[in-house]
Amino acid sequence: MGIQKVSDDARCRIFPATLSKISQEWFFKFPPTSIVSWEMFIKEFYAEVNQLVEICQKEGETLKGYIQRFMRAAVGAKMVRDEGKIMALTAGVRRHSSLWNILQKNGVKSTQEFLDRADRYINLEEAIANEGKSPTDDQGPKEDPTKATNGFGRTNGNEKIMGRMGE
Repeated sequence: MGIQKVSDDARCRIFPATLSKISQEWFFKFPPTSIVSWEMFIKEFYAEVNQLVEICQKEGETLKGYIQRFMRAAVGAKMVRDEGKIMALTAGVRRHSSLWNILQKNGVKSTQEFLDRADRYINLEEAIANEGKSPTDDQGPKEDPTKATNGFGRTNGNEKIMGRMGE
């Protein structure tokens, strides 16, 4: 069907039928007649998707802090598929950092793979940050040294930080 030659009104009526269930839920959150043109719809759509693309690791922000901030935002971006979330998460890593360089050479295919790679760099960041501190400098809870944890407090590689993306 040549949708390019269809009026804006017809596009807005046809379009919901082409969406996935999650996308339809997003679309129908808008009150009737609140989207009055195709251009307005496109603007709202990109606003939903771009909320993740615009999240980048800030100068001086730890990798762990960036990932936690991204994951909090990702929970609200239900319309964005996991592949899009992974792409945005990867793209937001500080450019030319060690992790960024590795990700440029070898991309990741899942959130778990990204988190597993990031854990190594988080542990390194934390070790460097704690270098020179005496044991009494840290007043936080002491961890059991017999349990190996990663930068997110996980004890094995199968748990995900802050829940599953998209739930």
